[in-house]
Amino acid sequence: MDDVAQDTFAAFIGASVERLAPGRARANLTIGQNHLNPHGTAHGAVLYSLAGVAIAASINDETTSGIVWSASIDYVTPGRLGDELVADAVVEPVQENQAHVVVTISRPLDGVVVATSMARAKIRPRKPADLD
Repeated sequence: MDDVAQDTFAAFIGASVERLAPGRARANLTIGQNHLNPHGTAHGAVLYSLAGVAIAASINDETTSGIVWSASIDYVTPGRLGDELVADAVVEPVQENQAHVVVTISRPLDGVVVATSMARAKIRPRKPADLD
């Protein structure tokens, strides 16, 4: 759909982010040396951040602005140096202005799920000032 070029945090961690459709986004990241914890696997904070940028892209667009008030992550299997990881985020409306966002982080090479995440967010119409 479109790239989320303005996400400077995603760029900082080395992730690329795109909106796939309203309420759907994907973030990609290849695990580098600077993403590893002392055990030599992907740091949990990196996986949490990758989920976070996918969540942000899924709830923020030209017409809506989302505010996350809670998020959790389950680490399923370790990410390793060189792994390409993909975080797919899907918004599931709950009430008029609230949603759950479900994220699955996987390795496309073998389809293994590395982590899952769930966020709760308030969704509101975007105001003209939000676009600045």
